[in-house]
Amino acid sequence: MNVAERVADTKSIRGWLLLGSLLLFVQVGAAATLQCKFSDDEGKPLKNVEARLTLTGTEQHQFERSGKNGEAGFHDVKAGEYELMAQLKGYVTLKREIEIVADQSIEQTLMSEKAFDRLDEEVRGAIRNEQFSSALPTVQKLLISYPQDAALHFNLGLIYAGLQQQDKATAEAEKAAKLDAEFAEKGKLVQGTYWRERGQNALKKEDFAIAAEAFENWTKLDATSDQAFYGLALAYGHQGKYPQALAAVDKALQLAPQNESYQKVKQILQTNASQ
Repeated sequence: MNVAERVADTKSIRGWLLLGSLLLFVQVGAAATLQCKFSDDEGKPLKNVEARLTLTGTEQHQFERSGKNGEAGFHDVKAGEYELMAQLKGYVTLKREIEIVADQSIEQTLMSEKAFDRLDEEVRGAIRNEQFSSALPTVQKLLISYPQDAALHFNLGLIYAGLQQQDKATAEAEKAAKLDAEFAEKGKLVQGTYWRERGQNALKKEDFAIAAEAFENWTKLDATSDQAFYGLALAYGHQGKYPQALAAVDKALQLAPQNESYQKVKQILQTNASQ
């Protein structure tokens, strides 16, 4: 290759590099459109939904209102991470994260406050009654519409704990705390639920060593739970470990001195220990 050819080739390479840079600039700098369609929990379009799109970490807001078909469009949106908020009187306010890199459309359900409260109470009631399997589909349904709701993630953590899925329970508790600092101190309730259910299940299966381990962990997590110490007393008592069992039931009675069940178990333990 002679000098002229090398110069021509170099110019060609530079040209391609320049073209590539221009294309990259166009791709990175190109603005996108986010099209949102809002509907209620029966699938009917919602008019006059006030929607706000905010670039994460900034005060850069765009505001839109849905039309009669439930649609609202955000235009000239730069690529990045955003928070979408949508509200309408009588409906639970929505907040969700969304990444925008190109034009996209999303469909979002806003639940009426009455419908949301009814389902949420169903979940809470099932958790109180330790009916974790029945509560799981309902809270998952609510999270589809409200993925950034800290209380829903916390309840899901309780449910996973009750179902003995510790890793998932911990992840949901941490997510709830990240979304709302109020739940940071409540994480031990999720872990306590896990150890409680593990201990109770072990007692039913007469696996008393596992039960003792579970209730011991629960007492370490929450030294104010009389139920934890009572469960520990039962687990030790069934193993014939009466000193440990009596110490545990005494602690349960310190926390709940009027509990007749605890008093009866202590009498039984004392009788067995003296034989």
